[in-house]
Amino acid sequence: MQESIHETAVWDRVTAAARNAAEKPAAPGPIGPELLSALERLQEIRQQYLSLRNRTGGELRQSMQEVLRRNQALIRTLSALTFYLTGRRPALTPASPAGTTREPAAESIRRLLREEELSMGRLESLAARSTGETRETLLLLSRQCRQQFQALLTLLGRALEP
Repeated sequence: MQESIHETAVWDRVTAAARNAAEKPAAPGPIGPELLSALERLQEIRQQYLSLRNRTGGELRQSMQEVLRRNQALIRTLSALTFYLTGRRPALTPASPAGTTREPAAESIRRLLREEELSMGRLESLAARSTGETRETLLLLSRQCRQQFQALLTLLGRALEP
């Protein structure tokens, strides 16, 4: 229940940010702490990807490996951008052994789709508050999250097949 409330609150903030961005451009400002938060969230998503990959097999597992590779590229780029803007090296958590869960693969993928959508919104919101190359890089990362979303949607279709 608490997770549902948390997701709802995050979603409300993301949609509100998108509405505000459409109404008026946000003033550029320091975004380092929010970049760090986005980076931490991408790392949490990576752990969920690892868990799902370990519970799948065959073609679905190979597809999850590609999604993981793209996620790692996103994390590297966002880490570099965070270091560039803050001057502090972000603390990246090493991939720990993913726990097991009894959640069906289709439900896990569905949850990850929501996470990717939230990540897109966060990055777009940060881009709206940035300028120059930082803005362009954040928009590029948002597009890469969109690609992840599309890949996961395809995986969800495969997971639903009998």
